[in-house]
Amino acid sequence: MGEFFDPSLSPFGYNETVAQEYFPLTREEVLARGYGRQDNTYDTKIPEGADVVRPQTYTDIQWDELKSDDGVLKKVFVCEVS
Repeated sequence: MGEFFDPSLSPFGYNETVAQEYFPLTREEVLARGYGRQDNTYDTKIPEGADVVRPQTYTDIQWDELKSDDGVLKKVFVCEVS
């Protein structure tokens, strides 16, 4: 009574949980404690010829126009950071 489940049973890596924000651990510390870690990277594939929208290229006025157009549903929005 009063014990937690074994960390190996968690479907999430330590770095994917809120625990990482409050108790940051390095990759080595996480693995030494027996916790799981998610180290996959995902390469987003944007189809050729897609209408790509980059937020840094639009002003506020242009964003309002873009939001009012149904064509916005056919655009690919790319994050400023990625």
